Amino acid sequence: MWNIRRVFILALAIRLGLAPFATLSATFENITAVDTIFVQGFDPLSWITSYGPGFYLFYAPLYVPYLFLNSLGVHSLFVLEFLFKFPSIVGDMLSGYALFNLASRVLQNSRRAMLLSTVYLLNPYSIFISAVVGHLEPLMIGLVLMSIYSTFEQSPRKSSIFLSLASTLRFLPGLLLPFFLLYLRGRAPPQARTYLYYFAAFSAILFSPYLLVIIPLRLASQALLFGYLQSFAGPVSTLGQSNPSTFRYNLTGFLASTGLWGYASNFSNVWTFIILYVGLIAAFWRFTRSDLKALTSFAGVFFSMFMLVVPLSQSHYLSWFLPFGLIGSFIYSSIPRKYIGLLLGVNMTIWPLIDPGFLVVLDATFPWITGYGYLYNHWPFTNLDFLLSLSVLYAVILTLCLILLLVSATRPHEFNSAKQPNPRLLTILVVAQIAVLVFEMLRLAYLQTQAYLSLVAIIVAISILAAFTAKSRRDFAFEENFRIKNIRTNSVILLGLSGLMLALSLNSNSVFLLIQAGLTALFAFIRQSKTKSMLGQATIVWCSGYIAYLSLTSTNSLEAVLTIPTLFVIIAALLSQFYVSTPLPNMGPLPQEGR
Repeated sequence: MWNIRRVFILALAIRLGLAPFATLSATFENITAVDTIFVQGFDPLSWITSYGPGFYLFYAPLYVPYLFLNSLGVHSLFVLEFLFKFPSIVGDMLSGYALFNLASRVLQNSRRAMLLSTVYLLNPYSIFISAVVGHLEPLMIGLVLMSIYSTFEQSPRKSSIFLSLASTLRFLPGLLLPFFLLYLRGRAPPQARTYLYYFAAFSAILFSPYLLVIIPLRLASQALLFGYLQSFAGPVSTLGQSNPSTFRYNLTGFLASTGLWGYASNFSNVWTFIILYVGLIAAFWRFTRSDLKALTSFAGVFFSMFMLVVPLSQSHYLSWFLPFGLIGSFIYSSIPRKYIGLLLGVNMTIWPLIDPGFLVVLDATFPWITGYGYLYNHWPFTNLDFLLSLSVLYAVILTLCLILLLVSATRPHEFNSAKQPNPRLLTILVVAQIAVLVFEMLRLAYLQTQAYLSLVAIIVAISILAAFTAKSRRDFAFEENFRIKNIRTNSVILLGLSGLMLALSLNSNSVFLLIQAGLTALFAFIRQSKTKSMLGQATIVWCSGYIAYLSLTSTNSLEAVLTIPTLFVIIAALLSQFYVSTPLPNMGPLPQEGR
């Protein structure tokens, strides 16, 4: 019988087993940053602004065993690479611990709490980011989760210290402070004051080394000081150094490649994020009960909002959102679990699979397997247009999760699973639909010259449409207790999406997309059921990536212009599959914040 201790031991063993033999550039970046202290003798805070002082607090001590071995004549960079994975691994363990305890307290169910912690600790993405890539994000988010758990346990001093430490690794967690203060203000105002005092005092101590840089710069030149402070913009300033058409984890790359970035860049910047951030604080204060559900949901909204609005979003940024998405999925049922899995799958498909980062790992450790870089240089699946279309799919799923978290924390909607009899034939239809959608996407990306494969996909799609239509004849009449207003709203959204898909299919000469437009229109006139919901979600989600690829490979600028409003309608159509305005059967009490 598995218990949580065995889960932690297994998770730790996997990470420690991979860490010595798998290394990517992120580990070398961390080592280079600490090299400035021990090798070059510089103050790293004077020119490296992507890390806060807390980075050196955690990573600099790891250099000492390496220097000691060097003094004994053991010169091995392998040891240093291994040691620099420890903070990330510790961060994962902290996250697993905090998630397990939060779920145990809220759900009063240790088995479900263990499931949540297991999913976080043993999913391939978390293992890859901490044990292989070695980014500091797992440590940062582990400290944030420990801060939330300490707040829930009414330990404001411990919570403030954890949040302050997280803010000194990356500066972003510091912006969560107002949410913590509002949470405590609604429960124990004296604790909110204590939290603020300790956070300010501890942060002042940790950030004090910056005075050694700021004061000399101010005395030398105000322009130098201003330039130094500007360098803290981080990802926002990256656009001046990189080609935005290669950005693959939000809409930036797609918009740049289709010629729309010049318009979108007016809204995708740090100022937009600040405006939305202020609105988020106001919404937390005005529209929530300032409870744990609101705190964790708004933390997830905050991080996902940053990932979507700021131009440069990278693979490891998902580490910020993932724990809060899992909390929303496993504790509060705000997000269907399949969307968290899809988010992880798309993230890792972009990199390290299609862009073969795993081959870099093998080249560094076992070069004879990959032909000393030959396989990486001749990887047959590299396809930038496909990567950017997946980035659109990724952004749509992340936006959906953001909205579901926000709505679940501010409005008393219920998730409608529409549990109805599900004949085996309809289950087969769902599986067949998902298979043909994936097949058509891969065919379009890698096998366009094989015309007979397109014909196969079209025949299968028509067969699925015909079978679903025949099986759903009795479902064209809506249920009597269904509100007409709600029916019309859902139907209008689906018909609108169908019309946009029709326009895109005619513009791109895609027969397959035309068939899916017909299927989507059919959904608008059929009573809600589990099968319809699953078919509808699969088709709508797939549509976002498919139309993006058609736009990227089209020479017609109208294709990209039509794609943008279609993406907004896709999100609305997905939401229409989850929430209804009719009263649902009593699902039992919601999770309470008990101890």
